[in-house]
Amino acid sequence: MKENWRRTSRSDKQPCMKRFYDGLTSVYGPKQSGSIPIMVKDGMTLISDRNQIPQRRAEHFKAVVNQPSAFDDTTLADIPQWAPATHMDDPPNLHEITKPVKQLSAGKAPGADSIPAEVFKEGGNALVYRLQQLFTKIWEDGEVHQDFNDAMIIHFTSARVIGLVVTIIEEYRCYPSLARYLTVLS
Repeated sequence: MKENWRRTSRSDKQPCMKRFYDGLTSVYGPKQSGSIPIMVKDGMTLISDRNQIPQRRAEHFKAVVNQPSAFDDTTLADIPQWAPATHMDDPPNLHEITKPVKQLSAGKAPGADSIPAEVFKEGGNALVYRLQQLFTKIWEDGEVHQDFNDAMIIHFTSARVIGLVVTIIEEYRCYPSLARYLTVLS
């Protein structure tokens, strides 16, 4: 039968996948649909009725999930308690900011903020100090200011362009703090 199918399938002009599945059906027969019977709670009888199978599964899982707890609550009192880590409440210090900046890989694609790692590395201690001030302010306020969410980062490739932007910002007095950050990067 398989040889007969192979000979006839070569001559057909049907699409390849349709011929393949039609051939499987002719060799192995049609797909059997149905449900797999499951055991009743007593373990002696099989249920094959499609309406009773979901009810039996629900009954089984309720019995598994709703087991009475065998845990002794007094064992929790025997576990020694550690002192709370209060140093986690302190704002980030310079060392905590310097270490990740040094670990940034140069030459890689920038992150979600579109700032390349080289900017952080070239900024040196002055940039790390400014970042520490920024993070401390965010830490104390408890929220990120909306200006950071609305900000748009533009890459300036030359110091001359940065100087021009700083001059414009200072003249129009629109963002004096931004002018200070740009002068650090130039």
